[in-house]
Amino acid sequence: MEKTKNDEKKPSKFNQFFINLWKHKISILSYIASIYLIFFTIYSFNDKLKIYLCGYENLIKYLSQVSILVFTSGVFAASLKYLQLLEIFKEQFNQYIESSSFDEKIKNNLKLITFSDDYLIQQNNLPTLWKQITLCMYKKEFPSLYEKISKKIRNDFFIKSNISYYYKNFQVNYKLEKNCDKSIKVIERSSYTIVRPNKDEFEWDYTYRGLIDDDYKSQIKFQANITTTGEILESDFKDAKEVDEYFILKISKKLSGYTEYHIERYAVTIQDIELDRIRVFGSDRIIDDLSFKVESDTDVNATVHFIGNNKFYHNGSYDTDVKAFINRDVFLPGQKFLIVLTLI
Repeated sequence: MEKTKNDEKKPSKFNQFFINLWKHKISILSYIASIYLIFFTIYSFNDKLKIYLCGYENLIKYLSQVSILVFTSGVFAASLKYLQLLEIFKEQFNQYIESSSFDEKIKNNLKLITFSDDYLIQQNNLPTLWKQITLCMYKKEFPSLYEKISKKIRNDFFIKSNISYYYKNFQVNYKLEKNCDKSIKVIERSSYTIVRPNKDEFEWDYTYRGLIDDDYKSQIKFQANITTTGEILESDFKDAKEVDEYFILKISKKLSGYTEYHIERYAVTIQDIELDRIRVFGSDRIIDDLSFKVESDTDVNATVHFIGNNKFYHNGSYDTDVKAFINRDVFLPGQKFLIVLTLI
């Protein structure tokens, strides 16, 4: 029977054993040396064992020196291989970072980091970033308008005073009564909660604006009850300031110590419908959950209109013929709704 070439080249199991043994000689010798060094350490601190093996003292010491030498050689060889691997890794790493795919990955990761919420929250120039991003949108579509828009662009969200607090659970009730043949008495009662990010001091204010030519401005009255602190604030036309053709009445108070303040507000105004027949509700703060109701006597007709994209739904807590509306969503700063007033 003839042997194949593969059979002739294939070593026996015995030879294979010695080949493997030779390949791993350093590891095997280092292992044996480490075991012997453990034995030598025990031997050095055990007097009984020294006495028992006193006849082999010179041999034991000699073998310990050989074991140290072998163990050190093994560590050196392992370190050398490790350094060689590091050199190979270094070359591969350099090749990778110099490649275009690495540049692309870095760019993509930087984009993800730059526009992540965690990164942006830590920035102190968010208004500038917002302005640059918005202007880039216009520059891309209308480059000729870029310079003009950059001078006028503004975002009320980023006015520091406007983001110091927001309102939640805002409820407004209007009661409309005929005052005379050309005016309507508007009684407004509202209840809401101011929400703060911390307990630091801040200034809360409420502002009403009316026409200076209004004959009934002297009958205006405002009252705000801060139920959280027990303070009651009052104001009337004597406290108003004139700006152009308007008068502005403002109630303000510095508050601190809480993250939520509950407000009950009461206001009485007389609206001259020959000058202005529209009553507008708006806020420069975010409102989370807004509802309102409009009641009027038989001499007054009130028509409700929602402004812009603001949506309201009939409040199911009232009969369908009652002008009561609600939306539990978040409202951004701006005007929310208006009431057109007429006398019957």
